[in-house]
Amino acid sequence: MQILKYNMLNKLLTIISKTYAKRRRYKCRKVSALTIVLLSLLIFWAITECIRTFSNGQLRIMAEHTDYYTETKTWDDVEKRNERRRNHLRKMCKLLGLNKVGNDSLHEPNPWEFLINRKHHLVWCNVFKAASSSWMYNFNVLAGYNQKILNDVKQVPVSLARKHYPRPSVKELEEAIENSLSFIIVRHPLERLLSAYRDKILLSKPGSYHQKLGFQIIARYRSESDKRMFFRRRWPTFSEFVMYLLDLAKFNKPFDMHWALVTQFCTPCMFNFKFIAHTETLEVS
Repeated sequence: MQILKYNMLNKLLTIISKTYAKRRRYKCRKVSALTIVLLSLLIFWAITECIRTFSNGQLRIMAEHTDYYTETKTWDDVEKRNERRRNHLRKMCKLLGLNKVGNDSLHEPNPWEFLINRKHHLVWCNVFKAASSSWMYNFNVLAGYNQKILNDVKQVPVSLARKHYPRPSVKELEEAIENSLSFIIVRHPLERLLSAYRDKILLSKPGSYHQKLGFQIIARYRSESDKRMFFRRRWPTFSEFVMYLLDLAKFNKPFDMHWALVTQFCTPCMFNFKFIAHTETLEVS
């Protein structure tokens, strides 16, 4: 439904742009009041429809997890649900052959994104766009940083964290997991991908790496006719972003950490997580 929303706007902008171009070609300088009214109504309808579609999508996601909230009444319920998740992970890892150590990114243990808090016996793998900002903040609080430092916009939370939580080796991580509460927070992959697109592509900061990446995606995947449109977009559409990701996968190139696959980023089949949380039901967990 989210892809439909972006495609709908793209089509509307295409119609408007072609209409404008056609009028210029015939040197029609005057635009009738009726045309302006119709275009305004069309744009208003599109925005209203997008909001409705998004709202319905959010309600659908909430409905899918309603059973979790109604069934989870005690800590025992949480533990039972967590055990089912762990069993499902083990089952799928075995089915897909991801539980065997190998030399590629899917079969080689990756400790790079783990944070180990030995004082509080906590081990967490940071999955970006899955409550990562909240838990990076929590780990920085546990590291002893005060509010003044944490609220300083110049400080990068990950950089602050790594001063207290150096990247572990595989051996160090395995030893820590044995004596700690190890956990990972995951999210529906398509919801996570859309969140990354919005945050890092649509809302990229001027001059940032992700803004430059957006320009590269446009140059590579946008058609020449679309580039010449009067109402051309200054950032990649979601479909252009997806085409970029498909090419990365096709040519076996690394993904940006904000949309990297969890199976490669945290290699959950290689480590025995004691707790698996879902972003959608994180409040209860």
